[in-house]
Amino acid sequence: MGCLCYFYNRKFIGFLVTNGIVVMKLSEKDQKDLKEKFGGKPFEMAGQTGRLWVTPLNGLKDVRSVLPFVKKRYEEASSTHGKT
Repeated sequence: MGCLCYFYNRKFIGFLVTNGIVVMKLSEKDQKDLKEKFGGKPFEMAGQTGRLWVTPLNGLKDVRSVLPFVKKRYEEASSTHGKT
């Protein structure tokens, strides 16, 4: 994709975009919380708009505020490790 992506084994956690982050497969509640707290916009690539949401990161304070959501997604991905 040309951007910094984060995985746990083969599970996609999220990726960085210019001045933002996209966290994959968040619950509806967590996605709503991120949207209310940070705003943002739908992720666009090659003229296509997806259902993923870009959470803007304007500074270190924003990064610290988003980390619990990233950590939660990581823990969800790691808890399913080894299950088929």
